[in-house]
Amino acid sequence: MKKFLSILLAFVMALSLSVTAFAAENNGTSGTDITVNGTYIPGTSSADETISVDIAWEAMNFTYTAPSQGTWNPATHAYEGQTAGGWSDNTPAITVTNHSNVAVNATLAFTADVTGVVGTFTETSGTENDSVLELATADGTTVENAPTATANFGISGAAIDATQTLGTITVTIAKAGESGGVTTFEALQAAVNNGGTVKLGGDITLGNDVILAVSSSVPVILDLNGYTLTSNSNAPIQVQRDVICTIKNGTVTNTADRMEAISNFGTLTVQNCTLTANDSYPLYNNCIATVTDSTLNGNYDGNSICNQQVYSDTVTLTLSGTVNMAGGIYNRYAASVVTVLPGTYNFDPTSYVDADAYSVTDHGNSTWTVTAK
Repeated sequence: MKKFLSILLAFVMALSLSVTAFAAENNGTSGTDITVNGTYIPGTSSADETISVDIAWEAMNFTYTAPSQGTWNPATHAYEGQTAGGWSDNTPAITVTNHSNVAVNATLAFTADVTGVVGTFTETSGTENDSVLELATADGTTVENAPTATANFGISGAAIDATQTLGTITVTIAKAGESGGVTTFEALQAAVNNGGTVKLGGDITLGNDVILAVSSSVPVILDLNGYTLTSNSNAPIQVQRDVICTIKNGTVTNTADRMEAISNFGTLTVQNCTLTANDSYPLYNNCIATVTDSTLNGNYDGNSICNQQVYSDTVTLTLSGTVNMAGGIYNRYAASVVTVLPGTYNFDPTSYVDADAYSVTDHGNSTWTVTAK
């Protein structure tokens, strides 16, 4: 067969060579110039980006066992063998395999249909409640060795009293470095309820009398991802008691009169953010707050941060990096503690600095720096 194909190819080539495209007569007195033309066909500098992933999951079935009172023992007048109610501890897996020629992120979010039921994602690497799986590009790998990441999912929280649907898991795929985050308040609140890292995929405006309540027992990292969370009534974000929360990389704005941007009753870190309030405190701190590399627009009676002891015996505020505020700091009670660490500020931080450890320099033009001695 190979020989036949080569012969056939030679025959076709012979036919093609016998065709004369151009002819010129040469009478021996002059030469003939033959113009040779080259045609350039550009290639592509890079291949088109193609995102293709496989998502596989195990059965998402969980069992709630109601508490048992046990068996009555008449000899002791006591119940024996009582058991507490609770959810099964199975953690089925969700696995994402990347067949794309770019790196991708898979963002996992659980929306509960039952009030009080909490879903938790734990990446197999051991990162607690990691709801973002990062997968390298498949370029340069075989299909069998495509980049893969797995998270396990567990249920806890409120009891149920009948067999029912608990909620929905949403898997969002996006090119690494692009958002792929949540874009609605409902999805944002559901993701924050689960704890872990939550990322915005666009600006979100809250409806009237709506706040983003951060109440998860698992620490929350809210990455605004360069977007804005806006409210025109209540504070856009309320960090509740005993909650650990970091809010970073974006803007939180309240356009309503006399309403703050963030109310904190837990342990809060604000990093690389702009907080804006209209005739109110951008930050209302009732417990422990750290603000770094951020801008606070707006003030109430000349103050941009209010420290008030409501639910905590100790209220602490720490500032670092580059912090600009439209007003000052109002300590409603003397026990409130403010600490200013090395950085650049648009207000005089002298009274908040440990003079034994740091020096304060006034550069004029409303600029002060704090440096270690």
